[in-house]
Amino acid sequence: MFQKLKFTEIFLNLLNFSRRKKIFFILIIDIFCALISTFISFFLRYDLKLSFFDYTLMPLILSLSFIVFFFIFRIYNYFSRYIGINSVKKFTYSLFFYTIFYFSIINYLSQPGVPRSVGLIQPIIFSLLIFINRVSIIQFLNYINSNFNLKNAIIYGNHKNASEYLNKIKDYKIAAIIDEKIKLKKYSIDGIPILNLNDLNNFFSKIYIDKIFIILENNNFIFRKDLRKKFEIYNKDISFIPSIDELVKGKYSIKEINMIQLDDLIERKIKWNKDKIKNYINEKVIVITGGGGSIGSELVKQIHSCRPKKLILIENNEYNLYKIINDIEEIDINHNLIPCLISLNDFEQVENIFNEYKPDIVFHAAAYKHVPILETNIISAVKNNIFSSINLINLSIKNNVNDFILISSDKAVRPTNIMGATKRFVELYLQSLVMEKNIDEFTSLSAVRFGNVLGSAGSVVPLFNEQIDNNGPVTITHKEMTRYFMTIPEAVGLILETCIFKNKSKIFFLNMGKPIKIIELVKKMIELKGKKIKINDFDDGISIKYIGLRPGEKLHEELIISGKSEKTIHPDINVAIEDHLSHSIMVNHLDELKNSVKQKNIIAIKKIFKKTVEGFKS
Repeated sequence: MFQKLKFTEIFLNLLNFSRRKKIFFILIIDIFCALISTFISFFLRYDLKLSFFDYTLMPLILSLSFIVFFFIFRIYNYFSRYIGINSVKKFTYSLFFYTIFYFSIINYLSQPGVPRSVGLIQPIIFSLLIFINRVSIIQFLNYINSNFNLKNAIIYGNHKNASEYLNKIKDYKIAAIIDEKIKLKKYSIDGIPILNLNDLNNFFSKIYIDKIFIILENNNFIFRKDLRKKFEIYNKDISFIPSIDELVKGKYSIKEINMIQLDDLIERKIKWNKDKIKNYINEKVIVITGGGGSIGSELVKQIHSCRPKKLILIENNEYNLYKIINDIEEIDINHNLIPCLISLNDFEQVENIFNEYKPDIVFHAAAYKHVPILETNIISAVKNNIFSSINLINLSIKNNVNDFILISSDKAVRPTNIMGATKRFVELYLQSLVMEKNIDEFTSLSAVRFGNVLGSAGSVVPLFNEQIDNNGPVTITHKEMTRYFMTIPEAVGLILETCIFKNKSKIFFLNMGKPIKIIELVKKMIELKGKKIKINDFDDGISIKYIGLRPGEKLHEELIISGKSEKTIHPDINVAIEDHLSHSIMVNHLDELKNSVKQKNIIAIKKIFKKTVEGFKS
């Protein structure tokens, strides 16, 4: 028993070898099979007499030619416990051509003492030994897998697609394939049963399954959510995998497709009037600042589908600009996008764009948004979020732009951080123009305020996805923290909806639903991934770690300052009724800010925010 266990451990160590070492190990065995089959063929041909050793050198060397054919047909490209139909074909082809080659050379050379029949007997014996060799290794691997705690898994999906994964899923023994369309009973692939979904309860009662791999034919969230519900009753770890065709095309990676999708986390569905929006945007010249960012790129996609006359993207990140252009080109190679790789702080270049293209609508989505970073980069925050925004507003008025839409944030409400203070300052400047300059007949100035969008740059969801996939811990700032959440397409759809309102010079805020506890969001993500939360140190599962509030963070965000609001014709868009400052006061505060920035006086900047922005706390 000790010797048997020791031998098994040696074999398990072989499985942990690098790919090159595994190939070398199998190659040595195959060379031995080739040499021994040559001796056996002579032994049989010489009537079991050992009088042939003087003639075997050339046939022995020739027998090693199998190596060429095995590498041509990539026999050594994998080392697996399964042999599928493709691997059988490769072996058959390589041995067939090896037989023809070996037989032809032996007959052509006609060396004395080497019977021509050896040219046929040797390949037959060699093929038989190779077959026995491979089957023995596979049987032994399966024995180890079933006796050394390798986890069991099943694959759900089309059995043809599932068979392609048998050699590719490591660390799991595939116990069954579930194909709802299969009707044949006792049908299997490489000894693995193919079952119908109705057979699953009975199958689970016979064998414990650790994981369910689900093959997605498409990444539609409704399809994916239905599959989750179908298997959640079994309380198993679930992973999604794309079909091999989609994987080869590069459409999805396994990591991407297994990430929790945003629609999995939010039940409600928000609608917007796409036809009216299309009619309004059609044939207009539109500027989008921050066109490569999370909100900006979605604005580009939705607006492009409405066929504007020109779509000008202002973006200071080269990669983001490249990516959104590339995304649109995959849909429409003859697009009318005009990429402008510039900073909004370059006022002269921005002014040139307005003078050249005469935009009808401006969507201002560009801003520095990362709260903790802006706490230590206050001057950059003021320059980028305030000075460039106000310059953009003034240029829009000067050039008789029809609509200027500021993309604002819930962090502008009684802000405890610099990012929120900069956003609110611009809102106040915009309000002062609307209320006292009477420019509504020329340019509509509006702001749209909303909370967190799932999937944006800096969103917690991708971070939580990664932490859960790495088996934790998942880091949360505070157990009581809540946030409003909405998907990016929904937020952008509602932003565009405000454009078709008759009275547009307002501060709008979006109905974000009820605030969601971050801890509940994490629990739902862990559950959707088929994993468990770690309760104590002795449990398996994902642990949750509280790391404390970061600089400038609030426990709870708000969407309006005064609590007063008006409804609009859309149930998910409201108007904030809030106090404002006169335009002359805002101009004075703006001048003070410019002087403070010039002097790099951080204390003075914060004092200006305190007397301008209601509720600001540094």
